[in-house]
Amino acid sequence: MTKLVAFLNNLVEWVQKVFTGLNNEAKILIPIAIKVVTNINTFVDAPGCDLLTAIIPGEIDNTIQDLLKQYLPIILKGLNTSEKIAEMTNENDQLIAIVNQFQSSPDLAKKSFSVGTAAALVSEIAGIKYGTANSSVQAVYDNPTLLA
Repeated sequence: MTKLVAFLNNLVEWVQKVFTGLNNEAKILIPIAIKVVTNINTFVDAPGCDLLTAIIPGEIDNTIQDLLKQYLPIILKGLNTSEKIAEMTNENDQLIAIVNQFQSSPDLAKKSFSVGTAAALVSEIAGIKYGTANSSVQAVYDNPTLLA
């Protein structure tokens, strides 16, 4: 039991160090990136729907919206494994196909995709190492009140 308590104390200290080392931009972006990937999980395609407009929260700062619109297509296209999707010429249709492909994945793959995509967004936009972003996003994804 003592080893478990020591382990948990060390884990709490490590999480605190990770969050202390984050820049303000990353602290702001983590919950937004998690919201974006949550919106990807629940996205329902409709005729004429613009994917980026549908999944990026409208209440966030315009500068952050623009950065998300810049980086999200790059990250999503990087995750695509289908040659058929890669050959599509309309970017919105391509992104929707990638999201639809992701949505039909097993739950564990969805969680990996969600955390990995959010971490990639935070890493690229906030300029922090992917590993730090991934650990931080995972912690907040599992415990939403960490940055509250």
